[in-house]
Amino acid sequence: MGVLDPVMTEAGSHLGISNSSAGSVLASLLSLISREESGISGFLDRFRRAGAGNLVSSWLSGDARPVTVDAVEHALGHDTIDRIGSKAGLSFSMAASAIALMLPRLIQRLAPASVSPARLSADVMSARMAPVHAGARSETSAAEARPGPTVLSRWVWSVLAAGTAVALLAWVLN
Repeated sequence: MGVLDPVMTEAGSHLGISNSSAGSVLASLLSLISREESGISGFLDRFRRAGAGNLVSSWLSGDARPVTVDAVEHALGHDTIDRIGSKAGLSFSMAASAIALMLPRLIQRLAPASVSPARLSADVMSARMAPVHAGARSETSAAEARPGPTVLSRWVWSVLAAGTAVALLAWVLN
């Protein structure tokens, strides 16, 4: 289990979205953070400028107060959330809800002890795509686990095919 799996799992179960979609949202957030010039601090500054400085402080202090969808949209922008949603196969509102749910826990894990590193740690960077791949694996495994045709159903179809062939042959010969 990766260091960020609990963040992804909580969002998936709370919102009723697949692990693949939740993992995609998480990977997009991590990508967004890693592209910030100042890393996590720069990302958090977006929320401070959007008037959510008290929430950012709570995330860094371990309190992890929830953020509203409106605050997420104000800080990240409609287009950014829409792109994240499109990648994850989610509507704008579902993507915004997933981001709002993930952010407090994500920041707690990325910035332990109120320290906002300039760059994401190696274990987080290596896990950046793991949630997406893990979600895809679990959905693939579920598809592979579905039972194929049973022996009885194959037998029934074989008998029906043979009966149809005999009936067709009898009709042709008459």
